[in-house]
Amino acid sequence: MKQIECKTYLKAAALAAGLAWGGFSSAAGLTNGDFSSNFDGWRGDVTSAGPISPLPGAFGNNFDASSGAAVLSTSFDSDGLNYSVNLFQTFDLSSNALTLNFDYSWLADDADDTWLAQLVDASDSSHFLVFNSANTSGNGQFNLAGFSGLTVQLLFGLENIGGADDSLTIDNIVITERQPNASVPEPGTLLLISAGLLAARRKSA
Repeated sequence: MKQIECKTYLKAAALAAGLAWGGFSSAAGLTNGDFSSNFDGWRGDVTSAGPISPLPGAFGNNFDASSGAAVLSTSFDSDGLNYSVNLFQTFDLSSNALTLNFDYSWLADDADDTWLAQLVDASDSSHFLVFNSANTSGNGQFNLAGFSGLTVQLLFGLENIGGADDSLTIDNIVITERQPNASVPEPGTLLLISAGLLAARRKSA
């Protein structure tokens, strides 16, 4: 029961974290989903402070992208404060968006430690999706049906309930989109094309 309560708390805290720091700003598409540009486009917060932008700011113990992936780490053991770490970005989804995928791995040493990924509708905070897993690594996915065409916030959160500090690694965030249907030529256009082909054949004859 305690683990369920902790996960519920983290979900509520993550919602509050993303929305509390000034709400949602104007957005474009997802930026820097592979963290090749450090934390450009991303913001974060920890138990003791937020929002943090640009990252990592004074919180290098909690946010690191030097490996080419985003690594979130709690630092409860070292500073006695930051047992919760969040990373988030607000962006627009196209009307053709189908899925959002990401790679994750996490290290924890207590059954009550937890993490989550969360996608929230910027216009309605009660409209959201949550992904978490007890697996130490894998691929997470959000089905974007009902979210395509909206401004959303993507958030990753890590919470250390007991034991040594934990870490969560996120990388390769990719949005898959449906390809627009190819336009069908108008009947008049088809006639013009046919006439052009016939003329070309006569010239070559």
